[in-house]
Amino acid sequence: MQDKMEKERKQMQTADDTVILKHSSARLQKIRKKHPKRYGHMKKKGKTTVRISRSTLPSGNELALVTDLPDTVTTEELADLYYQRWEIEKKYHTLKK
Repeated sequence: MQDKMEKERKQMQTADDTVILKHSSARLQKIRKKHPKRYGHMKKKGKTTVRISRSTLPSGNELALVTDLPDTVTTEELADLYYQRWEIEKKYHTLKK
């Protein structure tokens, strides 16, 4: 989400924690624009529980991955899955040009 879930990230007790994302009016409006078919369901649901895993990149920037994968998937495995997926996304983007 565009707001980068800053409020929820500040509430995390550890670098890998479960948080509740409340479906605020601002978030719902973004969902309505990008995913209109999901809007009604998300509004009715009111909140979503997700896992946020934070780590520091070699550049010093923070990487925060949001997932519904269980904590049996380690932070390192999660980051590896992300990077594998990112390579696929980059190739897909190149093909779309």
